[in-house]
Amino acid sequence: MSASDPLSAGSKTPLVVERVAELRAPPLDLQDQEDTLLLSPDEIAQRLPKLDLSRTTKEDDRQLQVARLSFSDLPESMQILIFSHLNDRARASAAQVCREWHRLNTYPFGELPIRNLRWILHLQRRLPRETLRALCYAQISQEAKPSLLGRVDPEQYLSESPLSLASSRFLRGDPIERPVKHGKDLMLLEFRADPPLRTIVDSIIEAENIHGEAYQAFYHALNTNVHFFSIAVNTLLGVMNQGADLTEEERVLASIHWLRFPQSRDSKFPDTVQQFLAEFPMEKAVKDGGKYDDHHPEIKQWLLAVSPFLFSNFSTAGESTWELFLTNRSVYPPDPKSFFNALCDHFHLLPDKKVRQQFAEEFANKLGEGADLASLFLRKGRSPEQRDIVKGDRGNRDYGVLLQILVPKPLVDKIVYPCGAYGIQGEKYQGAKMSEVFKTICKDPLKWDNITVQGRLLTSPLVTRGNGIKVLTYGHTAFFQSPGGRRFLNELEQLMFRAVWESTKPEESSPSIDE
Repeated sequence: MSASDPLSAGSKTPLVVERVAELRAPPLDLQDQEDTLLLSPDEIAQRLPKLDLSRTTKEDDRQLQVARLSFSDLPESMQILIFSHLNDRARASAAQVCREWHRLNTYPFGELPIRNLRWILHLQRRLPRETLRALCYAQISQEAKPSLLGRVDPEQYLSESPLSLASSRFLRGDPIERPVKHGKDLMLLEFRADPPLRTIVDSIIEAENIHGEAYQAFYHALNTNVHFFSIAVNTLLGVMNQGADLTEEERVLASIHWLRFPQSRDSKFPDTVQQFLAEFPMEKAVKDGGKYDDHHPEIKQWLLAVSPFLFSNFSTAGESTWELFLTNRSVYPPDPKSFFNALCDHFHLLPDKKVRQQFAEEFANKLGEGADLASLFLRKGRSPEQRDIVKGDRGNRDYGVLLQILVPKPLVDKIVYPCGAYGIQGEKYQGAKMSEVFKTICKDPLKWDNITVQGRLLTSPLVTRGNGIKVLTYGHTAFFQSPGGRRFLNELEQLMFRAVWESTKPEESSPSIDE
């Protein structure tokens, strides 16, 4: 494609055909419309009225000028959309027309590949220092809080406590208490109606058996959008650390599931349960006259509600990890735009509020699109009989994401405490240790008092390198391996890259494919 092509960036030739001035002419004089079917094109042309194209008004001239539009006059988003319909060969030709078309057709704006390291080096020269420091694994590692685990290797740790088998014991056992028996019967109906759900549960129990010697498993459910939040943080950090020679510690940071943003040494987040409860005693819920609970604005971002085994509170709406997973819900999740603003504040991105708002809307739309794709992928994987069931009903649940958080056993009592609703310890759990409560649960996970136990996990150690915490995800892992899932992740990566690029506002030209 040459610069003289009608679609070239600088061409003054209209992209759309100029609108000819409206010339009123008498209608076609045909005695019988059916006769036209028997006429030749030349005979029809002879019957057309002769139009005087030289007779135009000033208004017609003005309309002609208004209709003149070049490709470069279109919004950038529309130009990118038009280029997206080209095949690879046409896109490569378009990228050679001019620098602007090259930029719009190559990563991260278009589909053509480019050496990302060159982009990173280019951005690093243009980014504000505080932004670069916040996005760099080496800097995050240097400023991170020290590990609470010390030199203990979780994989080599031999615990005296029993294996974490509460979930499998719950499924195998025969409940005596009526509410437990009723709830378990409903759960077994879920498994029979949805075989893939039982497959997920089997995978979770298998992981408990594999890691149970050194780790204690805790569970947390997310709706699909909130899961995408952590993927967005991973994607942003991954984009900005491409091509870097990462140390072992930095590789650990790259593999962390960022349920919260990275924390530095000067963070005010409490590191241990003892410190947290000393500063914020969880004696009584605020609604009952207490001072703090896990909904309090000062501490809600420090705590993660977890279940000590998969089916804790399984029949209690709003308190059950299992129920939240089945219904694809999170408890008081932030909306995507609010999260994107928090992400920009933390990493010092997009200082222009108007530009940030535009990106926030695009981010929210992209996550909504990803959630729809994940739901559709889940539905397509079910049998025709299941697809006939009303969406959301048993057998055709639109479930969310389940996190299996494997905490090294030496770390459990330092970062998790047992509690009831709202994170309140009350008299029942005052001074109790999570490891001791869990031993009681394992003895009889079908007992109602053991089923109702909850836990609160401190989020700061969760995203601190060296603590050895593993996070396994269930529910939509296959979606991210599908063509639609991979495309969604690629588009999310491009969005995060463009957010960084917009934060630089570079004046110099962008790198070329060959650089």
